[in-house]
Amino acid sequence: MPAIDLLTLAELPDADHPAWSGWLTAAELTACRGYLRGQEHLAARLAGKLAVAREAGIGATPWHALEISQGHQRPPMVLANAALADLLGPDPVPAVSLTHAGGYVAALAWHPCAAEDPGDVTSWPW
Repeated sequence: MPAIDLLTLAELPDADHPAWSGWLTAAELTACRGYLRGQEHLAARLAGKLAVAREAGIGATPWHALEISQGHQRPPMVLANAALADLLGPDPVPAVSLTHAGGYVAALAWHPCAAEDPGDVTSWPW
């Protein structure tokens, strides 16, 4: 079953607070702080990690074992370090979708089906 996390910016520290370096990798911090609304991007990555950890069945969120990267005009991609990949075994790392607006951030994590091809519109149910 997919996992969803919703956070409010009001419950999180400012973008320059040192707590972010405990939750996000250096690459994530650099990428997020490069955006105009950096705190929203930081918070979305945090929600993404929470959702991915829950979907993967990991008890505690391995903050630095997971990294959410995103290229320009590309969907976010979840990367797991070697130790976490070993823990997950043959299960794939969950995929994630992130959004933010109006002081809220949300993340949806799910396990993609190997046969699923999002570009194949003939497989869509509508």
